[in-house]
Amino acid sequence: MRSAQYTAGMHQYTRRRRAGERTWVAVAAILLACAAGTAAEATAATIALHQDAVSLAVAQRLFTSNGKRVLSGNLASCNYVYLEQPVVTFRDRRLFLRVHLAGRVGMKANGNCVGAGDAFYTTVSGQPVIAGETVALKDFRMDEGRPEYRGLLEPFLRQQIPSLLGLNLREELSKGLQNSGSAFKLALTGFQLLDVAAGEGMLTIRFDFALQATKP
Repeated sequence: MRSAQYTAGMHQYTRRRRAGERTWVAVAAILLACAAGTAAEATAATIALHQDAVSLAVAQRLFTSNGKRVLSGNLASCNYVYLEQPVVTFRDRRLFLRVHLAGRVGMKANGNCVGAGDAFYTTVSGQPVIAGETVALKDFRMDEGRPEYRGLLEPFLRQQIPSLLGLNLREELSKGLQNSGSAFKLALTGFQLLDVAAGEGMLTIRFDFALQATKP
């Protein structure tokens, strides 16, 4: 038995639609398993996500209505609130999301919408934390924009962004092992998220895990 350590560095997403958003997890698992021989004791690994990659993933996965994310109402009606142009940054131990918000409250008259509208840029942020085997956000803050929209923006940041980033790494590693194509039968025998940090344009997740390799 011998241990092995593999650090997955910055993973850059490509501009192609199917950019392989999570393949880095499988790659890390496969390389670690190959180095481990028949078994591996728990060993620390690091995944670092660049803010440009996360911005692209957010735009592709969450802003799917012609580049928009509808928070309330319907774009075909005269009552709606939507977001567009998302940009994610990591600094000062926080995740920041800056978007353009547009909204309207009105009614149809002679086939046209009549009523007040809003359009402005807003920035919200949260601190990434470990929550069991996923990444969550705490300490929500509205750094730019109009406070009356907080009730729509906070659930989006707290629920949707972590669901994209949060990555249930145990599940992803297990899937990667099943499809590794290795000459061994690989199994994940231990897993623990250790910490997460945001800063200098990167979200860094550190975790321990153990693999066991047996005959197929």
